Amino acid sequence: MWFFHLTLGLVWYDNINMTWVSVICAQCGKEITKALRNFNENNKYGHKFFCSPKCLANNRKRGVIFNCENPGCRVKFERTPGDVSLHNYCSQSCSAIVNNELRPRIIRICAKLGCKKEFFGNNKYCSETCVPKTQPKYLRQDLLDKIQRFYLINNRVPIKVEFNSQWQAYRRVFGTWNRAISEAGFETNPEMFTHKYTARDGHICDSLTEKIIDDWMYRRKILHQRGVYYPNQKRFKTDFLVKDKYWIEFLGLKGVLKRYDDLYKQKLELAKINKIKIIELYPQDLFPRNNLDLKLDFLLK
Repeated sequence: MWFFHLTLGLVWYDNINMTWVSVICAQCGKEITKALRNFNENNKYGHKFFCSPKCLANNRKRGVIFNCENPGCRVKFERTPGDVSLHNYCSQSCSAIVNNELRPRIIRICAKLGCKKEFFGNNKYCSETCVPKTQPKYLRQDLLDKIQRFYLINNRVPIKVEFNSQWQAYRRVFGTWNRAISEAGFETNPEMFTHKYTARDGHICDSLTEKIIDDWMYRRKILHQRGVYYPNQKRFKTDFLVKDKYWIEFLGLKGVLKRYDDLYKQKLELAKINKIKIIELYPQDLFPRNNLDLKLDFLLK
């Protein structure tokens, strides 16, 4: 059974012992039905009626709707009252488009000799093709001359660490250090321990740096041996054994070759087992300045 209540403009009807009321959505104006108990509860607390969660969310919005002030955009967007300004744009791009049109445009002339093309902007040249190419700090022949000059002074080919301050230039121009040595007209030594050197006392050394260390000991009459096996095995040798108690290793390729690092780790394990303290030498102990007098001063006592 149902009937009209003309005074309130509501429709009342009975559906399985449930009384329903017709109400209007506070957001979109659509007519909806609500249970009488919900109707009474909302009226009690002063709540509005909504047909959907979307209408409820839209009704809670406090933002202001604007049309983007860029004439070529005009997109609608929402902005909170605290963010409203004198001019409102949907994005920074639209703001830049409008503001750039208001700025005075300065006509510039390309600085490249012979171009004289007019353009707008803050650049010195009209395009990248007009930008002059910068000259490299080091020319190819200059780098090769440095290697050849070093050979004339020292009577030997330099190693990479001696040109450490200019290594980036050599790598940029030649790609690798050995390629630079080869183009300078000298023989390269790319493999580990392939080229041997003979020290002044006749010892055969695996590298030029080891020869320098051996000659340093020879000139100071320090008793030393080359290539002595570690105790109780026949695989690993020390670079130098001095006075039968100082085990010296030159780590020229540490951190450069993984195989070299793995072999040295095994040497350290042998030294630990046999209670041997290894004295380590590095390229920076010899280059660019020979500091062996400070590093190995205990051998002179």
